[in-house]
Amino acid sequence: MDSVAGRRFVVIGAYVVDCIARTSGLPAWESATLAESITLVPGGKALNQAIALARLGADVLALGVVGRDPAGGIVIDALERNRVDTTLIRYEDNANTPVCMCFVGDAGETSFLWRISDETAIAPADIDRAQQQLASADAVLMTYELPLSTARHALSVFRNFPAIVVVQPSPPLADAHTLPYDRVDVLLPNRTEALALLAPGTTAATTNPADLPAMLHKATGVPNIVVTCGADGCYAFANRSAAHFPAHPVAEVIDTTGASDAFAAHFAASAVSGSPIETSIADALAAAAYSVQHAGGSASMPSASSC
Repeated sequence: MDSVAGRRFVVIGAYVVDCIARTSGLPAWESATLAESITLVPGGKALNQAIALARLGADVLALGVVGRDPAGGIVIDALERNRVDTTLIRYEDNANTPVCMCFVGDAGETSFLWRISDETAIAPADIDRAQQQLASADAVLMTYELPLSTARHALSVFRNFPAIVVVQPSPPLADAHTLPYDRVDVLLPNRTEALALLAPGTTAATTNPADLPAMLHKATGVPNIVVTCGADGCYAFANRSAAHFPAHPVAEVIDTTGASDAFAAHFAASAVSGSPIETSIADALAAAAYSVQHAGGSASMPSASSC
């Protein structure tokens, strides 16, 4: 992709601490399971994406909420060490920074246990105080690590600005199909998230992921839809046509924790640099392939020279 140095990105979502446990099996109730390793690292989908973009040379602003506690310090330190602007991070004095439990199996498969409290959830007021930065941004990336009311407000506010809007609707958000998508340029769900974006009753006959991008385009009006499917690559709808893009082959899958975040960040960077969607998808798949061959979330985000 062309350089994104000097391009401005605002990344909206969760900035948390990941507790990553490598284990051959998930623990059962009333059991004691010995993990291969347990590590505490900065995480959250938005944090991973912000760091990935900064490693490409972009100017990145993180918009989220942390507690004024040691975990929050870990998050802020990681962002600032990677040259991510933390001006838009709100500190909550009487709340704990959220922690996400990430379980990683022997084949790199993942399972997550997470919760963001009301005190550390992004509020509509957080979007409002960022309007100056949103107005000057080249692109906005938003995940669904926030309340439905905040997502609705943000999508409405984006109508006022020219930035490319990329939404990764993860994790699935209840009633997300009711949100206004008229100002969204790109949706990047996985298969489960894509199904959650469709109105109830419309997915009963949907078993083929190749059908989902066109269905989502019809339901939301978003012009570019890319549904990621792990080792099967992704399915896209753009320029009024659908296509399948195979995943890049990898020697060994170590950890899939950050794969979708690497995909989203590199797709957005490529799109902002003016690449056609086919090139943006190729760049994103290369980034995801790099990520799954490295452990961790933010630690597995590639740089411009990595893929």
